[in-house]
Amino acid sequence: MTTATSGWYPDPSDNARLRWFDGAGWTEHVHAHVPVLASASASASASASGQAGAYASASPAYPTLGSYGFAGNGAPVAQGSASDTQLAAGGCQYCGAVPAIDVTLHEHHGMLIIQQFKTYRGHWCRDCGLSRFRQVQAQTLLLGWWGFISFFANLVNVAQNIGVYNSLNNLGTPVGRVRAPMPAGRSVFISPGFVVGLCLLGFVAFNILF
Repeated sequence: MTTATSGWYPDPSDNARLRWFDGAGWTEHVHAHVPVLASASASASASASGQAGAYASASPAYPTLGSYGFAGNGAPVAQGSASDTQLAAGGCQYCGAVPAIDVTLHEHHGMLIIQQFKTYRGHWCRDCGLSRFRQVQAQTLLLGWWGFISFFANLVNVAQNIGVYNSLNNLGTPVGRVRAPMPAGRSVFISPGFVVGLCLLGFVAFNILF
């Protein structure tokens, strides 16, 4: 008996799109049926039992994307970025997973008189987006306060980034990766920036209240 293989297969309810099969059953994750060039023969296509196998073998030109670097049909996927299929289908721009959303993170550096703003825009899954958030927010909390105008501008940037964090954290579990996600990184709460930001905000609050 052949064991079902997880991957993207034509949706049994709508053949114009793909649906993620997790090896045991169909999930809620779907995306557009994007054609790609098959670089492996049909005989090298991944097989799966039941419905999944029937639909997978019907369209050998569509790779059944698996984990970290290889398509289910044996064709290698570029390690430097997600595959064209995943990107066209709305997958994470770094690892190819779905669901993924467009987000914008703001990093601010205050330098007494002048300021420096950095903007990070991306289409990321939950794990990759939160990794980037931790990097950006830690730097913003450490370097964004130094200047009168910068102090207030940084409050806005920190709040905006927290909003992005909430949107990313509410995404479902990423599936369909073609490469490993961004390194998780350490929590913002144990970063030097969090300690600096907390001390500065406490100092300002103390002087306003007392």
